[in-house]
Amino acid sequence: MARTGRIGRTLPTALQGRAQKANRQKGYRFRNLYRRLDEDVLKQCWRAIRKDAASGGDHISAQV
Repeated sequence: MARTGRIGRTLPTALQGRAQKANRQKGYRFRNLYRRLDEDVLKQCWRAIRKDAASGGDHISAQV
């Protein structure tokens, strides 16, 4: 695992470089990020989100 400064979350090393590039190049268009998502990444993301946070624009909250 690697840390990214501004993002402040722990990201898998495979995504760290992309997160840094997104911070540096705001207008850059990423393509085919789907292949970087796998079960482990999704589980890490689920563990990292605040379950008590307000729902998003889709009105869905994390119900545990």
